[in-house]
Amino acid sequence: MNTELINVLDQLSERFGLAIDWSSQNVLPYVQQLAEKLVRYRAVSAVENLLLGIAVEAAAVLLFKLARKHRAKYEEDGEDTDEILMWLCGLGCGITAVFGTVTIIGSIDTLVKCFVFPESLIVDYVKEMTRAAAQS
Repeated sequence: MNTELINVLDQLSERFGLAIDWSSQNVLPYVQQLAEKLVRYRAVSAVENLLLGIAVEAAAVLLFKLARKHRAKYEEDGEDTDEILMWLCGLGCGITAVFGTVTIIGSIDTLVKCFVFPESLIVDYVKEMTRAAAQS
């Protein structure tokens, strides 16, 4: 096998705690096991990110409600502090909504790749590790 590929597979196997002799002739079962663990790891990470995105979206909803509350107070009293708080909550709502949406979309994309085309995750990981090995 190519030495770069062996280095990438060594790094990947270390990450998942597998000790594999890549010089043996029958390495295919080990590579399959490694690939399954990588796909499972990416799926779990995507679910965690999806939950994080949902929590951020919930925070955006709370900030939106808070901004509406301060707007109503500002229209009633006309105090500058309520106007400032209204704008800050609105800005925070927008930023968290964008962050949450991007996180959710990325997580769904990764989950679809995990279940529909897991080979793409493996190819992307090998490319990333090969690029990192070439830079160092």
